[in-house]
Amino acid sequence: MAEVHNISTKGRDREEEVLVAGLAANDPRHVEEFLRRTHRPVYAMTARLTSDPDLRHDWCQDILLKILKEMATGRFVYQRPGCFWAWFKTRSNQKFQQRIPKIPM
Repeated sequence: MAEVHNISTKGRDREEEVLVAGLAANDPRHVEEFLRRTHRPVYAMTARLTSDPDLRHDWCQDILLKILKEMATGRFVYQRPGCFWAWFKTRSNQKFQQRIPKIPM
């Protein structure tokens, strides 16, 4: 009979919870970790709309700083594993949509 391996996500869940607490406390180590993990996906999102690297950088920086500010002011409350990253994806998309220049029709 094949052995079934139970892959535990408790370590990752705890890492997420610790990261959220660190971001809420504005801990530099956790802010650095957050930026390391999120810069590339947000930058890629901005690259879909502009080929200007300076504009992509500005949009990316603006989005991430606003999300960090929301974390520091208690806008997010950790409830269960995975909820932070789901919230982050939603908020970064919303912030990105707010940054896109409105094109008159």
